[in-house]
Amino acid sequence: MKITSAKPHSGFTLVEMLIGTVIIGFIFYIVTSFSSNMAFKYKHGFVDLENFRVAHQAINQLRRDFNMACPYVTAGDGINEQKKFLLRPLSIDKGAGKFAGANRRIGIMPQHLTFYKFADASFGQHQMPVVEEVEYLFDSASGDLTRRCGATLQKFPGFKEIEFKSFVHQANPQVPVLWVRMTLDQDHYKESDFGKPLELTVSITSNFVADAINYNSWQYRNYHQSK
Repeated sequence: MKITSAKPHSGFTLVEMLIGTVIIGFIFYIVTSFSSNMAFKYKHGFVDLENFRVAHQAINQLRRDFNMACPYVTAGDGINEQKKFLLRPLSIDKGAGKFAGANRRIGIMPQHLTFYKFADASFGQHQMPVVEEVEYLFDSASGDLTRRCGATLQKFPGFKEIEFKSFVHQANPQVPVLWVRMTLDQDHYKESDFGKPLELTVSITSNFVADAINYNSWQYRNYHQSK
């Protein structure tokens, strides 16, 4: 009688199961990390794009407003006061409060900008052109830049810091220029830190102020009326 040995049982040993578990876990970790990284970058790119879009809107609106900026001169001021307003159109305060009373010059503070601008882009044909007051105010607590023009309010969110200053260029030291620095708050839409925030700077001049100072022969003698 021939005796045959029993065939070995097929299956996995404990060591093989442990190795397989480790490999599967490692593969799962790689796939999860890759997916999370791609989602992270997508969200980062979307937030950066949204922040930049809002900042671009704010800059464009401010540029349109300030290009038409002017000191508010009434008939009660007289010619002599009008000359002073045209030659010194800015009122600069390095403090942190608001302007006291009715400031009729172009008022510049670190986080507060207020001025009058011509309501009609073509300056109109009226003997007393209509002007309207515009205010830009930055709230560091909420990160919102608020634009107020009459009863209209417009908010631009997503800023870490905004600073208003004025300077004059050596090529034309008589004409004041508005300098604006905007730091985008990249943590505004998320919890994680994405690194150094994006910073934008822009310099804007008022066409009316530049012409009034550069061309003395212009002899602007019109008074204004508030809208």
